Amino acid sequence: MLNLSTNVMIGTMYGETPLTSDLSVVISKQANGGTTYSGGDTQTVTETVILGYDDTGLSTADGTHTRFQVNLLLVRRSILNHATGHLTDVITMEGSGYGTIQDKPVILKGTVNAKVSGVMPPS
Repeated sequence: MLNLSTNVMIGTMYGETPLTSDLSVVISKQANGGTTYSGGDTQTVTETVILGYDDTGLSTADGTHTRFQVNLLLVRRSILNHATGHLTDVITMEGSGYGTIQDKPVILKGTVNAKVSGVMPPS
């Protein structure tokens, strides 16, 4: 098994800062039973990420090597519900790249989608 930290690179474009958009809605209602809160926060972060892999400096079982770079557009949207404390992160990465896999030239293209959700602990 290879230690991937020696041949995997993840980074951002030099000088590029992520684009961030925030929206917050807070609704408070006062009644005899007290005050209730609803609404939520939404934050969207968009940035370019570079993923690279290079095992040319390592000895492989079949003697071939893999080296590629993929440029990804990463969009992460976080939604927090004030009433329930429920947080949802929706992450999309879409990109393309080139390189070699087992010394064969390849063009890489793909999309990755992920959704993570749970309840935030009280602060």
